[in-house]
Amino acid sequence: DDDDDHQDDDDDDHQDDDDDDHQEEDDHQDDDIDDDDILKKKKKRKSSEEELSFKWPLQKLWAYLEARKLDSGRVRSEIDSLILRTLIAAEAEMTPQSQRLFSASSRRATPAGARPCFELFGFDVLLDAKLKPWLVEVNVSPSLMSGSALDRKIKGRVMADVFHAVGFEVLDG
Repeated sequence: DDDDDHQDDDDDDHQDDDDDDHQEEDDHQDDDIDDDDILKKKKKRKSSEEELSFKWPLQKLWAYLEARKLDSGRVRSEIDSLILRTLIAAEAEMTPQSQRLFSASSRRATPAGARPCFELFGFDVLLDAKLKPWLVEVNVSPSLMSGSALDRKIKGRVMADVFHAVGFEVLDG
């Protein structure tokens, strides 16, 4: 039995030698890769991740549809209609609340023609395989926190549009 144990030990030693040989080959292969190759792989991976990303700016969606000869105009129109129908359906609830807010803010001194209050809604819309829009949810006062460069870009534009719509003017510094 002792001879069998020594034989197993010898086999293990040979296996370890083979593993070392393969490791050395892998190490030499890594030596052949330069920084340009690594950068190319990272850029390719990043562009693939962006293509598969679940969040796109609207401009990217429209460009994607148009590049595939799909009717982006129809999709835009259907999304607009979905949002308008949703706002109309919620009007009975929204109007009294807006009037209460307006009454409370108008008691304070506000310049004539000022818009004392507003509400921002975030509409999450899903497009199915036939490009039919489906309302997922409506966010009242959606978060404007930015967790990525794309979020900062999109939400920065939203804030600029909101400030413009409520009458804020940019001051020259």
